[in-house]
Amino acid sequence: MTLVNNLEILVSQLWRVGIMEIVIDGSFVEDKASPGDIDGYFVADVRSLPDIVRELNVAATNVASI
Repeated sequence: MTLVNNLEILVSQLWRVGIMEIVIDGSFVEDKASPGDIDGYFVADVRSLPDIVRELNVAATNVASI
């Protein structure tokens, strides 16, 4: 899988759990021919992080079982 495919999966999973503010940065968004990674972050209320992590883990388990 390419970085773009992995980013698409990650963003889709974050959207599914209600994360809408996602920032992608670093060499991936700059003028670099072959970036090796993607830097970024998402904004969430710290009080909701346990629920977000639980939902993301469930989504990852479901994908892995396919």
